[in-house]
Amino acid sequence: MKKFLLLGFVGFTIQNFSVAQQPFIGLQNGPRKGMISAQMNPAELTNLTKEVEVNLFSAHTGLSNNALSFQDVLNADDILNLALERANKPFNLRTDIAFLGPSAGFKTGKWAFGVGTQAYLKADVVDLDVTLGRALLGDFDAASSTISTAENRIALNYPNNQRFTVAGWSELDLMAAREIIRVGHQKLGAGINVRFIFPSVYANMGLSGLWGTLVEDDFSIRLTDTFGELNVAYSHPFDTDEFGFEESMFRLGGLGGVALDFGANYTLERDNGKTLLNAGLSFKNIGGMSFRGNQSNTTYSVNIPEGEYFRVDDLNGSFEEIEEELLNTGYFEKIRDPNRTRVNFPTMINAYAEFSPTNLFHVSLFLQQRLSDETSNILITHQNMVVVTPRIVLGKFQIYSPWSHFQVAGINGGLGLQFGGFFVGSHSIVTGLIADTRQADIHLGLSWGFGNSN
Repeated sequence: MKKFLLLGFVGFTIQNFSVAQQPFIGLQNGPRKGMISAQMNPAELTNLTKEVEVNLFSAHTGLSNNALSFQDVLNADDILNLALERANKPFNLRTDIAFLGPSAGFKTGKWAFGVGTQAYLKADVVDLDVTLGRALLGDFDAASSTISTAENRIALNYPNNQRFTVAGWSELDLMAAREIIRVGHQKLGAGINVRFIFPSVYANMGLSGLWGTLVEDDFSIRLTDTFGELNVAYSHPFDTDEFGFEESMFRLGGLGGVALDFGANYTLERDNGKTLLNAGLSFKNIGGMSFRGNQSNTTYSVNIPEGEYFRVDDLNGSFEEIEEELLNTGYFEKIRDPNRTRVNFPTMINAYAEFSPTNLFHVSLFLQQRLSDETSNILITHQNMVVVTPRIVLGKFQIYSPWSHFQVAGINGGLGLQFGGFFVGSHSIVTGLIADTRQADIHLGLSWGFGNSN
């Protein structure tokens, strides 16, 4: 684990995750309403296409960053060096794997109910100072044009929290929704989703208030005259040698928390009973998950006096070994060590509107806004986004093309195909083929509905 522990994490996340962010964009706002739509807004249970909707499986995986194109990720020999070379602002990376397992919803009168199973895995880099990153890799010329070649020094001044975080969990969702009022062709519904969380892993390294000097010679890279605050959190057991996270990420723990989603939905129908306008608002991720005896969460104050030096290129071993090494230097003082760690989900607002002027054409607008500060060491990250999705509907066959602006990757255009309950698509394949997109992803799944149509 050469160089520096945190930068090694960047390399791990890029190399071990195949490819985006909010699952099932474009599909969740389509005219066929199922359990994916209910996960976006539980009030959508009242709009299920069939009396009973069963999701057999739905999967999504993606990568989003602000420095490298998808072709760079595929072709570069040294992804980390290239990312830090290309980035001209704090480097951000978001990776997601989402799986919606066996889930079912049904309607009975004005009520609708659902049960769902989900699993998530995320590994993210938040606001990495590229000057620090380049310097730690020994690339002082690229890091700053003001470096003295005689002393090989670079000044560090970055007050924001630079985070490297991994999170994995599974959940059991219990949903209920009700049609509140119907007047003519209009109806209003509301719903709630109670999510029981089973955490499997959480790891975080956050470096905030960094101020100091980095010094390189032919044999080492050292910090001096440096101040800041370092947070180190990780689950036990956690295989961290050379960042071999795979085994521990999918270990399912016991019940560790509860989160709530709730929302409302408005529908306006045409004279033939088909939907003309469908709009909704939901609040998601109100809650979090707790780690008790199997989690360490420690915050250190960093104080390396001028004239004294700490080597950052020689950190090796597990989290426990590195923590012991840091404390033995005397430059890292433990200031907070809670008995357990509570990790909060990012509370978000989802707002959307879907318009179907004819049976052949459908278009939707989706907005997601995070209400939480993702620089917090105990918060799981999630991107803000705006998505417009036009769709051609030819009976059971649909073609949809989501066009989005993501917080990290910017503008992306995708394409998807749906036939009945089967779908496959990507949020970024169009721009990935014709432009320098910084996102790559794929989603697919299969569901089944039976009973009378909505």
